[in-house]
Amino acid sequence: MSAIDIAIWDAVGTSLGRPVYQLLGGEDGRQVRAYASKVQPDDDLAEVRRMARDYADRGYTGVKANWPYGPADGRRGLLANLRHIEAVRDELDDDIELMSDAYMGWDRAFAVEMLRGLSGLGVRWVEEPLIPDDVAGHAMLRDLGLVPIATGEHEFTRYGFQHLIDAGAADVLQPDVHRVGGITELRRVCQMASGAGLDVIPHVYSAATLHVVLSQPGCTWIEHLTNPSYWGRDQRVEPLFLGEPEVVDGRPQLPTEPGIGLRINEKAMPELADWA
Repeated sequence: MSAIDIAIWDAVGTSLGRPVYQLLGGEDGRQVRAYASKVQPDDDLAEVRRMARDYADRGYTGVKANWPYGPADGRRGLLANLRHIEAVRDELDDDIELMSDAYMGWDRAFAVEMLRGLSGLGVRWVEEPLIPDDVAGHAMLRDLGLVPIATGEHEFTRYGFQHLIDAGAADVLQPDVHRVGGITELRRVCQMASGAGLDVIPHVYSAATLHVVLSQPGCTWIEHLTNPSYWGRDQRVEPLFLGEPEVVDGRPQLPTEPGIGLRINEKAMPELADWA
């Protein structure tokens, strides 16, 4: 459903000679901030600081960090997690926001203790502290009022997001345009969130995601899965598509090509050369 919907918007934009974000009501010249995703866990906190500083030096005004430990590691893991995030926070300037991603890795008891430890550290959100289906658990964590809760990348269609909104399970909704039902459905989720007073910061960077973000006033950030700071530039994976807008100084470049603006990379997929 998502792929077909994105393809239709691409075809309409191409036929009209206009970028999709303009068809969605986005204005020329609008800029959004990209946050760098993400600082990876490392037992060497000096390396953790280096990764955080690398993103800051590249102009990002938001940085997201993964957590090294979970419930199986007990109190030792909890304290190590806090030292990890404190190292990242200390390395970043005051005007750089810090996000975090537990990626469905905690249980309720561990999550409660983590949020208590994080309270006051200025973390913008904890993402998916519990498995996505535990909507009541996310609502319970949000009710604690300690750290904002973000979730939604594993929800599908607007009905899944209606459930999150009704349950009060999130401060930040994170739909993925490639999962939720495409551009049409992502725009509906943004409208629903606006009525509920919630932020929408979509999951994962892509051209299709950017077109929607540029058209929605409630989307002030976009996630950017960067070339990881622990990889060399010669280790970059060959992209499947060409034409994705680059992020420069922490801001995505404005799309200029008609439609979504992508084309098949024949070098990466020679079997699709005829399609190109």
